[in-house]
Amino acid sequence: MLKKKKIQKKSNPFAKDLRSPKYKQRTLKSRKIYDRKKKNIT
Repeated sequence: MLKKKKIQKKSNPFAKDLRSPKYKQRTLKSRKIYDRKKKNIT
C-alpha cells in the first residue's frame, strides 16, 4: 500500500506539467508539423 501511494505522488507533478499551457502549445506545433508531412507524402 505504501508503494502505491509513492507512485501516485510521483504521477501528480507529471499531470500538472501536462495541464500546463506550455505543453498544449507544443502539441499544437507538433500537429502542424504532422499535417505538413502528410501533405508532402501524398
